[in-house]
Amino acid sequence: MPDQTATQPAASLDAVLRTPELGRRAPRLADHRAESQALLRLAGHLAESPRTILPAMAEITLELLGVGSSGISLLRSDGSGFWWPAIAGAWQPYTGGGLPRDASPCGVVLDTGRTQLFAHPEQYFQDIGPAEPRIEEVLLVPFRLHGKVVGTVWALSHDAARRFDGEDERLLTSVAAFASAAWQALGSLDALDAEQARLRDSEDRLAFALEASHIGAWDMDLATQTIVRSIEHDRLFGHGDAPEGWTFGDLLAHVVPADRERVAASFGAALAGEADWNVECRIRRADGDVRWIVIAARRRDQGGHMVGVVRDVTAQKLAEEAARTSQLQLHEELAAMTRLHELVSRLLVCPDLSTALQEVLDATIELNGADKGNVQLVNEDSGALEIVAHRGFGREFLDFFKEVRVDADCACGQAMRSGRSVVIADVMADEAFAPFRGIAVASGFRAVQATPLLGAGGRLLGIMSTHWAQRHLPSARDRRMTDLYARQVADFIERMRTDAALRKSAVSLAQADRRKDEFLATLAHELRNPLGPIRHAATLTKMPQATREQIKWAQDVIDRQVGHMARLLDDLLEVSRITRGTLELRKERLRLGENLIAASETVRPLIEARGHRLRVNVPQEEVFVDADPVRFAQIFTNLLSNAAKYTDAGGLIELDAIIEGADAVVRVRDNGIGISAELLPRIFEMFSQAASALNRSEGGLGIGLSLVRGLVLLHGGAIDAHSEGLGHGSEFIVTLPLVAAGGTGDAGGASAGNEGATESLRVLVVDDNRDHVDGWVNLLELDGHVVRGAYSGTQALRLATEFQPQLVLLDIGMPDLNGYEVARRMREATWGADMVLVAVSGWSQAEDKRQAEAAGFDGHLAKPASRDALEPMIGLAQDRKRALARVA
Repeated sequence: MPDQTATQPAASLDAVLRTPELGRRAPRLADHRAESQALLRLAGHLAESPRTILPAMAEITLELLGVGSSGISLLRSDGSGFWWPAIAGAWQPYTGGGLPRDASPCGVVLDTGRTQLFAHPEQYFQDIGPAEPRIEEVLLVPFRLHGKVVGTVWALSHDAARRFDGEDERLLTSVAAFASAAWQALGSLDALDAEQARLRDSEDRLAFALEASHIGAWDMDLATQTIVRSIEHDRLFGHGDAPEGWTFGDLLAHVVPADRERVAASFGAALAGEADWNVECRIRRADGDVRWIVIAARRRDQGGHMVGVVRDVTAQKLAEEAARTSQLQLHEELAAMTRLHELVSRLLVCPDLSTALQEVLDATIELNGADKGNVQLVNEDSGALEIVAHRGFGREFLDFFKEVRVDADCACGQAMRSGRSVVIADVMADEAFAPFRGIAVASGFRAVQATPLLGAGGRLLGIMSTHWAQRHLPSARDRRMTDLYARQVADFIERMRTDAALRKSAVSLAQADRRKDEFLATLAHELRNPLGPIRHAATLTKMPQATREQIKWAQDVIDRQVGHMARLLDDLLEVSRITRGTLELRKERLRLGENLIAASETVRPLIEARGHRLRVNVPQEEVFVDADPVRFAQIFTNLLSNAAKYTDAGGLIELDAIIEGADAVVRVRDNGIGISAELLPRIFEMFSQAASALNRSEGGLGIGLSLVRGLVLLHGGAIDAHSEGLGHGSEFIVTLPLVAAGGTGDAGGASAGNEGATESLRVLVVDDNRDHVDGWVNLLELDGHVVRGAYSGTQALRLATEFQPQLVLLDIGMPDLNGYEVARRMREATWGADMVLVAVSGWSQAEDKRQAEAAGFDGHLAKPASRDALEPMIGLAQDRKRALARVA
């Protein structure tokens, strides 16, 4: 990638750093099988072709994450920057390139030691700018060697629709963990190659030296066993000056005791003429240094002499030992990866979390050669660690560490605070662990390792600990593999919790869907019920033979049933306002007892009509609550009405209020149908009704108690329901906070209505529902007004220009011109400035009323609006008419 001249970055580092978003983005479903297969492929590649593991890692990462590019960055030996030994995907042509440390996102990962996510990094790291295709997002995960970050595994998104999430972080972290193991294995192979190269060079030089100058040559007189040696021979044995009278005994004295008998035996065999003398042994030089040598000799001159050479093979021996160690380490790494793969496979079929935790704990104990272990998970409510799986511990240990909080200085507490593994090689020598030494001795452990279980975004899920009976310091490999095991169990915990949440959500959705269907069926039933009487009454009024009494009955039926339908719709709107937080309370100081009695008197006709007895017991002393008088009455009339409706004839209903501390506790009891144990926990939910209630004609929509609960909570109170079951009655308990006595108590009476004789007005009624228009026209004409009707917005504007109404009743939702547009045009006319404009609409939320006011309406009435509800608007129009007459 070409370098660029340094200029001011287009954005700050914070502007392109998006790591916190990883924890907020919804992760896609984890594919643990694909992850396991990828790790197994990497392990096989490491065994068969370790030199090409990095390109294979980049290719498999590209495939596993489904991204545009992926690669490996390695820190240069001098720490000045990073280079890219392997890249797969669209950026593959940049393989072998690199960036300075401060000009690369990898530098941020190195500084923080944590996973990082960047969006459009070229806006800050300008050296990336020329690279194509451009980066939408880059996710980088560090990998370590002996605890130090030595590089990163990264993935690039070149598509704005591909955004990284917690699942990408999890998968890339697994690859990075494998990268650490692979890099260590490659280091061992490099060391072996170097030793073998040095050995070959040494052998070549030694062969040349032997050929050119007979280094280490000697000649022994077998009769006297005296030896004539070269200078180089004596130097090999550590002698600067040639010692006098060197014999076989002197040579044997330099051989280490463990090899001496074998060397003497081989020399004896050579003297017996059985073979040449060839032996490999260790000698201790005169300066004390131990070296490996090879002696090679044969007899000459009819056996009177033996000639030979001595060669130092210490380097070869060390190289062979290094090779054996490297091969053993590689074998152990492969065995560990195989065990990890087997563990992941077992986790995939684990039926529950408890089994999985025990499975991982047992594998971790075996991996570390530990004696005991336990797994603790974070309690979401208390924030403390709690033991959920263990091996080798008794009740005393389990009780002692029943709860561990973040400020504890035991190993798991320290790991909880730091988010990193903590090793205490000797608990008796660790000062911070001093308060826990007693339980350590009693439980039989001397060393402990605590490894955090970290979820997406680094969230602590728990701690996995292993314990040893003796002092112990885990190897770097064991700690690295333990981290991998911990990652697997953390992934499993999150998967199990996600699956549980999905199942719970599915159940909740199914329940909500069922309640919705029940509600729609009930709503259809409740709205259909009034239509029958209304239709009969309307038919009766058309019949010429109908008497005055029959017509009066029909009018009362229509008025009563329309009122019933209006109350049903009002209840629905009230619940909606409470749910959205838009219901406003007009609180004042109310006398508790007086207002409870008033509420009971409102319901008394219903109670007496069903032959019930009503007992009311309220405090004799004056106590006050801060409440909206209308909503206060609504709470208790609703509860008393329910008691009356769901109690068989001749029942007993009680309203009882007492003072408990700073609260008023009001109980509404009945001996009616009761509430089943199944329904009781959700009795206050929307659309909840007992089956027995649905069989009654007063079944309702099942929203009354939900409305009551919402109103009680808005008043700072609480409500609860009790029942011994079906047929045993029910009790509802409302708790409201009291306020200090003072002020005037209850609000004054209702304001008086308009007085004086009806004054005729010009009225225009506009609606695309002809029956609605014609009904208002007939009613208002009977009151003496001059009324016109229009069935569209366009017709209304034409008629209003000619008629110039003083009062307009205007629908909002019409097909040609909506009511807001009609209102604006009327207000713009010279005759429209002083008219009274009233919106009459089925849309009656607070936002609808605000829009009506902004469009120039003087008032807003919800359908079906009664004649009484219109009276204030008629009075306002009459006032304006009189005021205009005085001005004229």
